[in-house]
Amino acid sequence: MVRKPARKLRGDLVTGVTLKGKGCLWVLGGLALLLVLWAVVLPGLWPMGWFLYSVYSNPIGWLLPLVMVGLLVALGTRLKLRVKAFGMLAGAVLMPLWVMWTIISGAIMMRGLYERTVYEPVAALAPLTESRAVSYAEARENFRNQNPDTRFAPGDLDYVNGHWVAEFGPNGGFDLLNKLIYPSQGFFLYNPAEVDKVQIVRQEMPFAEDGLLWNSVAFFVQQHDPFVEFHEVLYVQDGQGGYMAMVSLIKRSGWARVPYVAEIGLIHADGRAEWLTPAQAQADARLEGVQIEPEWLAAMKTEAYGWRNGIWAGMITRQGRVSVQQSSINDENSAPYHLVSAEGMMWYTPFGPLNKDSLKGIMMEASSVIDGPVYVWELAGDQAYQGVDALATEIKAAPNHPADVNWLRVSQGEAGEVRSGDTDVIELLPAPRQEDGRVVLYFTGFVAIDPPTRTRFYVIINAETREVLQDVYSVADVNAWLRGELTLGVQSRGQGAAAVGSGVNLEEMSEAELLDLLEAVVEELRRR
Repeated sequence: MVRKPARKLRGDLVTGVTLKGKGCLWVLGGLALLLVLWAVVLPGLWPMGWFLYSVYSNPIGWLLPLVMVGLLVALGTRLKLRVKAFGMLAGAVLMPLWVMWTIISGAIMMRGLYERTVYEPVAALAPLTESRAVSYAEARENFRNQNPDTRFAPGDLDYVNGHWVAEFGPNGGFDLLNKLIYPSQGFFLYNPAEVDKVQIVRQEMPFAEDGLLWNSVAFFVQQHDPFVEFHEVLYVQDGQGGYMAMVSLIKRSGWARVPYVAEIGLIHADGRAEWLTPAQAQADARLEGVQIEPEWLAAMKTEAYGWRNGIWAGMITRQGRVSVQQSSINDENSAPYHLVSAEGMMWYTPFGPLNKDSLKGIMMEASSVIDGPVYVWELAGDQAYQGVDALATEIKAAPNHPADVNWLRVSQGEAGEVRSGDTDVIELLPAPRQEDGRVVLYFTGFVAIDPPTRTRFYVIINAETREVLQDVYSVADVNAWLRGELTLGVQSRGQGAAAVGSGVNLEEMSEAELLDLLEAVVEELRRR
């Protein structure tokens, strides 16, 4: 009589466990259904957008741990391992496997990109016909200093159709409410030819570049296709007096997950979007001269060239590995550079040996052509040029800059960083020039007082001989020199600067350019 209730109690316990187990299954099933609905209805909403693209871009990296977990569970069940022992076994197996795949997958992808890209060696660089009027740093400082609204700030800067542009959108960082409720209000445009160089083009967009959740450009794009990535949002004219946002959508192919441009998105202020194929984008008059081949991919193709000797050589011996040239001078505006050449708008990407400062060559690629050839100009044999930082030092050591130039120098002492001087070379860009029947590689530098709100003068240096040419005080003269319409001598003791305005029609110059010329004349009078 006493034992019967005990049996009933045990039965109730077993029944209770079973019911709880079924309840867990229902909960798990409901969560799975919710995730499926989320992926179908709102694939662009974070973190679902991130998760879907992560699985798409690296399926093996996700699949391998799942398969290994399944095998380990089966093995642990068979060996009747305790939970702690199973966790230790899983960690010992999965962590090395994940790290190994992470290392190898990058190499496989870069080799695949090399094989997919057409590299054409060339004997000469495509000469430039026009220089950028101002540096990245000058445009950035002016956007920051002439911002009329505390809620909004300039976004990422891009060089589009001859001007620096940046989104006029909600503040980044911890300003979460503005990022959630305000879309982009338009964009900043820097036009040095105008008296008011900073212009704000007011045109609200259906998203913010740095927005949150449904207010972000990532949500807008990944609602269209969750399996794409993008790196730049450009603002171009829509042909009807307004502007539209342009994004190049990148997908992956093959088990190596090689990136390629799959679509070009044109997003209008009213939320309407056009999704063009590469062929349609290349033929679209609205995108003439616009970099539909994105900067990110141009840089990746340059680095992929370093894997031409194979995966083993690239990973172990690093034979032939290259990297996009980095420098403290061009720290903020690193290569590739979107420049005006004799063959149209092109990406110029200086490169050198991996983890070295020297210059070994320059990659060139038409920016308005998807999957076009990459032209490789490479110095022969053991030859290499000095890197950009070393060229900047040569520029500062030249003898004939204005007498009041006080070069900015930074040194490390016991008390920390010590800075002296106020003038610096802000940026150095490649400037190939046709002369004497061949193309000679120069670099054009922008010299400004720190913080760089205005380019004070331009300086040009020969990359091969490291000779510094006479200082130039207007971009019109830089362009005249590039086209062979102006001759500049090499700086020497007692020599004056280049004659300002040489070969320039004053009637055709803007007020800003005339002011620059006037300042150059004052500089020359001071020296005399």
